[in-house]
Order: sequence, then structure tokens, then C-alpha cells
Amino acid sequence: MNGSSMLLSYGKLKNSMRRFVEPILAFFARRIVAKYEPKIVGITGSVGKTSTRAAVFAVLSQRYSAYTPPKNLNDKIGLPLGIIGMDSPGKSMIGWAKVLARALSLLLFRQKYPEVLVLEYGIDRVGEMGQLLAIAVPQVSVLTSIGFSHYEFFSDIETVAREKSRILEALPASGIAVLNGDDERVLAQSGKAKGLVITYGHTSQTVDLLEQTEIFTDTPATTLRMRTPRFSLTARLSALGAPHVSAGLAAVAVAEALGVEESAVVRGLAAYRPVPGRLHILGGVRRSWVIDDTYNASPDSMREALALLGRFPGAHKLAVLGDMLELGAVSDAEHQAIGRQAASLGVNHLVTVGPSGKIIAEAALAAGLPEERVISFDTSAQATVTVQELMREGSVVLVKGSQGVRMERITKEIMAEPMRAGDLLCRQYGTWLRQ
Repeated sequence: MNGSSMLLSYGKLKNSMRRFVEPILAFFARRIVAKYEPKIVGITGSVGKTSTRAAVFAVLSQRYSAYTPPKNLNDKIGLPLGIIGMDSPGKSMIGWAKVLARALSLLLFRQKYPEVLVLEYGIDRVGEMGQLLAIAVPQVSVLTSIGFSHYEFFSDIETVAREKSRILEALPASGIAVLNGDDERVLAQSGKAKGLVITYGHTSQTVDLLEQTEIFTDTPATTLRMRTPRFSLTARLSALGAPHVSAGLAAVAVAEALGVEESAVVRGLAAYRPVPGRLHILGGVRRSWVIDDTYNASPDSMREALALLGRFPGAHKLAVLGDMLELGAVSDAEHQAIGRQAASLGVNHLVTVGPSGKIIAEAALAAGLPEERVISFDTSAQATVTVQELMREGSVVLVKGSQGVRMERITKEIMAEPMRAGDLLCRQYGTWLRQ
């Protein structure tokens, strides 16, 4: 995610301040990279960037001195902040002074610096990838997916593919491209990389997923059996859902590229935990399960979340779905498709939030979901009480929508441990809590 994701910290910066800050941060970041020469693993894609970044970091940190930002700092301000090793100070002038002091200190004095940086490259407009690559070119580029995310500012999916694949074109001849072999659009970009290409996924990829077993217990997990050119291994992820599996496979592929030993890979995957708001399985009130996927939403991630809801054991299932934003001309059609999918699952109740959520509801009704099982609200705050009333012992509740719809507010009210919301949910700090 690009500009909208950074709203967490500095979205309210005045344009004049952004124009002042961006070139200064880029200047320092470029020179820090030139001085310390860290190996940079750059991750981009329409969905899955943050989970992949977390998985790659979990694995590489078993072998290297590695760093990844605590948040998805991934645009023209966020990427340099990640290189400097600082969070955004928002509108705090004192905070920005500390950022600049840290950058100057790194340049003027030889300090301990990570061997590996694991960074996200987030874009939502043509030309932005080139601006990020002008700050730092990765030695390992990971392309997770190409799909309908931030589609509003692109003319078509081919334009999305061209822009994201620039991270492959920028690789040096000694660089390594790591591609999601289960995404045909991603595989079609493989010829743009000058050096080695490693693929991950199902069926004869470089990192080949042979078998996966989902474990629905008090500690949900997925066991993965994989094969790489160097070894076969079995590892356990404390997560459920295709996005986490894909993130784990990407991490193994990066480990393969960098020669990380098998034992470190297994340890790293075991250490991986879902990032808050990304298919995070939480205990809910009334001894229920909540699939918290509230960080953001695109058609691809919405389909995956609904598919997990469908596989989850339990007869009583609720889909609580909000708008998918920034889809431009394809918005209505994509929301209608999600409504039809929800109806095909036969959920006990579909609760929608937002104006496009109503399109989801209408499509579900047209697809045969009974009217008494479909409820729509304008805001997440309005939906909370109804969702609580619909839940019962053993319910499985999927909560998902774009960040502008604030679906995490619903999760906070139905989770079993609301006092831990700051650790377990997204957007539980700063201006988000005051909005």
C-alpha cells in the first residue's frame, strides 16, 4: 500500500512539508545505502507485501543481522525512513529533527548497521516505482502478485503489471528475482529480470509446495512440506490461509536465493506470526473465532478470506464485509462478485458496511441468500451491536474491509481480549483512535 497506508503516521502532513521532507530523506537514504552496502530484499505486489515481508524477515534474521520496519513504511517518505531505521514522527518537528539526527549520525560515524534490509515498495500510480528505485535498488526483488489493488489510478491491469515489474528490471545482473509461480501475471514478468529467477508455489516451482495441512485447534496452524533445489523440509506456520502460506513460500525462496541453511528456515517459519489485521485468527466472545482481516481489502484478498471462512470448521458462520476502496471502474463488478461468493458459501448471516457494501449485499440476495440473513449498515460503528447479537457459541466470524471503512472497530468489540487490542489489531494508536 502506498499513500493511504502511510496515513497512519504522516497522512496529514501539509503538501509543502512533504515536498521539503521527501528529497532530504531520499538524499540521506541513498548515501546510507552506499556507505553500509546492506543487502536489500525489496518486496512489492498487489496483495501480500506486508505478510511476505514479515515472513522473509523472520527467516533471514535467523542467519543475518537483519532489519525490517515495524510498520509498512513503503512510499517516498516511508522507504527512506526504513533505511534510516526510524518510524514516522508525523507532524512533530522534534520527531523530524531526531530522524535527521539519526541519519546524520549514520553518515558521519561508522555504526553498527544491518547486513540485510527487508523493505516494501508500495505504489498506487504510474511512475512511483521508479521514484522508489531511485532511492534504493534491491539485490533480491520479490513480486507477490499482480491484481486489482489501487486500480483506481491505473488504466488497466497491464499497466499495473508494467509498473510493479520495474522492480525486476532494476535488478543488477547479479540480482535475484523471486516470483510467485501461482500468479500467471507475475510469471509473465520473469523475462524482465537480468539474473537468476526463483519461483515459489504449487507444481514444479523452484520452491515447490508438496503438501499443506491446516490445523483448526486452540492454536490454529498450517504444516507445510516443501522441496527446494538444496533440501526438502517440513515446517509449521502459526497461521491459516493462502496468503500466509504464500508468504512462507516466498520466505523459503529468498532463503534459497541467499543460501540460508535448512534449520534456520524451519526456525524462522516457526517464529512467523500474522501481522495484525492480516488473516489473524483471534478468540471471540462466546467462545467463538474471529478471522480479523481488517487492515485492508482488495478483490483477491477478499476472495481468499472468504475461502478460509468456508474451510473453517463450524456450522455457524458470519461474513462481515466492508467496502473495497480505490478500485475505480471495476468497483461495482468486483463487489458484486464478492456478494455472489458469500452467497455460495451459505453463510448464516452477511453483514455489510458502506455504500459498496450494499452492492455486496444486493448481489448476495440476487444469488439466493435469504433476505433475513443479509443486513447492511453505513458505518462500522453502526454494525457492531448487530454483529454481537448474531454471534453464538462456536461462531466463526470473518471481519474484512478497506482501511477507510474502519472494520477493526467491529473486531475490537467482539474479540475475547479487547484489552489486548493494541497488540492484536491494526490502527490502535495516534490519530486513528481519535478519528
